Amino acid sequence: MPGRTPTRAQKADPQRRCLSTGELRPKDAMVRFVVSPDRVVVPDVAERLPGHGYWVTATRDALSGVLRRKLFVRAARREVGADLTLVDMVETQLLRRTVDLLAMARRAGLVLSGFEKVRGGIREQSVAAVITAADAAQDAVRKIAGPATGLAVVRCLASHEIALAFGRENVVHAALRPGALTNRFLLEAHRLEGFRPVDSVIKA
Repeated sequence: MPGRTPTRAQKADPQRRCLSTGELRPKDAMVRFVVSPDRVVVPDVAERLPGHGYWVTATRDALSGVLRRKLFVRAARREVGADLTLVDMVETQLLRRTVDLLAMARRAGLVLSGFEKVRGGIREQSVAAVITAADAAQDAVRKIAGPATGLAVVRCLASHEIALAFGRENVVHAALRPGALTNRFLLEAHRLEGFRPVDSVIKA
């Protein structure tokens, strides 16, 4: 209704309509797209680009469906360039943001790494989230993720990708203490998960 003032809850948890499903969803679980001046659809994962935004639920299936059905063209009401290369482009950008946030959290002293340190953090209840590499041995995954009851467990990163945040060759297990950077990391990791099931990370 015109003139309606958003409630406090709406301001705290803004929603956008998914181009794929037509459903309203929290924008933190979606990816924004804009049409560039040369009429090409580009992802705006940081939500900073000017122009009208088109929102899609942050999953590979949702974005692939939008592209197959040419919904960007329909929504923009003009011919725009958009093909399946957008899916991999979004995954790459989300991966970069996820790793960058992990590196920032590490520099802020919020990150533990190594099997024993992570298990210790879980045991002491001093961590809010656990990262176990998608290519970690299943026995190690059980020993880490099993005791992590009630904690967020991130499994969408390969060991060499986690290591990028540490400047080392491979990091298999890590954990994050509570904090604003941890919360931001988890939001990005959740969006990334939608574009890369654990099996696909292992095969890669």
